Amino acid sequence: MILKTLSKSNVKEVLEVLKKHEKTHFANLKKETDLPSSNLTRILKELVDTGLVENERELQGRMEISFYLLTEAGLESLNVYDFEKKIEKLIKK
Repeated sequence: MILKTLSKSNVKEVLEVLKKHEKTHFANLKKETDLPSSNLTRILKELVDTGLVENERELQGRMEISFYLLTEAGLESLNVYDFEKKIEKLIKK
């Protein structure tokens, strides 16, 4: 299921943005990825469900803010994309 999730469009982009930040909120992810809210919500839900991303909620004043951060598994999953590039280079030789 994890490979299926990682192969979906825009997932790599979301993971890379999360890697740049220790944790970040939805609005920042939306701004940096330029994805529609519905697409970003779907991707984040799937990443949380697979354990690659964690969702923390914090009260700021009266508002509850959702922050997202990579889990250790999420950080390691980025290696899949590097591995894919290596294999593609070997095939092209």
